[in-house]
Amino acid sequence: MRKLSQKDAIHNFAVKYFDLYRNPQTINTLVSKDFETICSSLGFQIDGGQALINAYYPETFDHCHYLKQIIDRIDDIQLLGNAIFSYYARCRLQNFSTLSAEPRSWMETAFERLAVITSCQLRSPYLFEGTLQTVKLVSNRTGMELNISADEVEQRLTIQQDGQVQLERYAGDNKSLQLQLLSSQNFQLTSTKVIFEALSYYFGHISILPIVAFDEGSWQIQLINTTGRVLQYQGSLCQKLKVHNQDLSELIRQQLKISDLYVFDGNFERIDQLKITYQGITATDYLELNRQRGTLIYQQTLLNGQKMLQTYYLITTINDLLDIWDLDLQEAASTSPQKWQVSWRTRQGNTAKFYLDFTQPDLLIMWQEFVQKLQKILDNYQQGELLKSPLLLSDSQQRVICQVTFKKQGKFYNYLGKDGLQVGDWVIVPVGSDNHQLKARIQKISNEIPFLGLDHLKSIIRQCTPNDFE
Repeated sequence: MRKLSQKDAIHNFAVKYFDLYRNPQTINTLVSKDFETICSSLGFQIDGGQALINAYYPETFDHCHYLKQIIDRIDDIQLLGNAIFSYYARCRLQNFSTLSAEPRSWMETAFERLAVITSCQLRSPYLFEGTLQTVKLVSNRTGMELNISADEVEQRLTIQQDGQVQLERYAGDNKSLQLQLLSSQNFQLTSTKVIFEALSYYFGHISILPIVAFDEGSWQIQLINTTGRVLQYQGSLCQKLKVHNQDLSELIRQQLKISDLYVFDGNFERIDQLKITYQGITATDYLELNRQRGTLIYQQTLLNGQKMLQTYYLITTINDLLDIWDLDLQEAASTSPQKWQVSWRTRQGNTAKFYLDFTQPDLLIMWQEFVQKLQKILDNYQQGELLKSPLLLSDSQQRVICQVTFKKQGKFYNYLGKDGLQVGDWVIVPVGSDNHQLKARIQKISNEIPFLGLDHLKSIIRQCTPNDFE
């Protein structure tokens, strides 16, 4: 067996404690036992955080918020190891648990970076690695508060590498205020290859998932590899997780042949296809949105028989438009003929057909939001570069589009600048609603009109002078 190098040993140490600090079930004994001995054996010293403070600023040793601002710039293993050892020692001296909210976040951030800079591939320990052996997924529809009802509110799905599958369904209980087991199903899957490869790829390549609103429930997943390492992730039960444009929730439902699984998206009822017909004086308009195909079809038929047809393939945009429509809308709709006729088909195959009655305030508000977003889409795609490019060429001597960043490897922002600026120039630009001024560096210059046009762009104020860097 190959003897571990010092760098490998530090990497294993970092991954171990990163996992411990991320796990909400971790107790103090697990993070404190032999920690000082291990740190010393790896060559780390208690320096009061001075190396970190001297290289950056004091707040990085005190607050996770400031540590996160500079953590990606740290590539000194000794400096970071000393900081971790010193931070732990200070917490012990002050009789303060490192599992409290602020210290826990600081330690998790530091250990993740230590694992990255000691990894051969510079990979975050947050990402799944290895061969998947067990998947444990809990999908809960109750949100932040327990929904006390006899209805099913939670599903617990376990899939083993050998194809064993267990699905437990739970309901709320009015008396005990706890979840009660409704049913437990065990069966054998012929192959887990498709599911395991998709999950391994997704959680092996993602950045940290945003924790959005939990109003509609949440999911928690454990991925256990063949070495026994457990990685945990969580999110809200309305997220669309995709691998190569394949929806993970739908993939798992199809592979297990269980159509009502909550998985990651909650399997909530929704509108998948919407058709609207408007009978006007001079023309008949027809609009169709299809979630599965990701298409928007808009057709106008004039009284003389001429037709104008536009088809758009905009998957994300179509989903956003369809999500505006509430399934309860049908209750406030009219059954008597109106100019606007609507029909839809839902995920579970339910259909409805009715007319829009704009005397209903809620309906009118929804319709205005829908039409505004739809109009913006149609306006943006009316003209392509074929028609737009000559408009900018005639003005290219006066202004250019400058992409700037405010920090190294930061996000790009577009500003209008005058001809004569060069890549690498430092400039002063207005930022935010109050237009406060900041220094930025030009990374790219172009004469092409941005997708949203020029009207929303702010202009570069001036080039920087030596006084701006004092």
